[in-house]
Amino acid sequence: MTEYFPVSFTHDADRYSAELTNLSATGAHLLVKNYEPVRHILVVGEELTLEIRTPYGKSECMARVAWLAPDATPVSVGLEFVSISKDASDPLRCAIDSAL
Repeated sequence: MTEYFPVSFTHDADRYSAELTNLSATGAHLLVKNYEPVRHILVVGEELTLEIRTPYGKSECMARVAWLAPDATPVSVGLEFVSISKDASDPLRCAIDSAL
């Protein structure tokens, strides 16, 4: 069963909601809900700060846009984690470890 985690990120001054799926130790797949503006602003290589809600609590991390499917509905974004907590009790780390 695929798990989906609510996530938000800010680009310039605008905040966007999305769902994170296919979570792994190195990255994840992002499905952007309010996709119309995102379709035109995200670029491969850009770094985003993500706030992710997992069953274990909220966590924040940095991720790089690895690939982008701007014509998909919703917009699909492949993310590569740049910085995530190494703390075993961090909610994102717990979600990653439980998926492995």
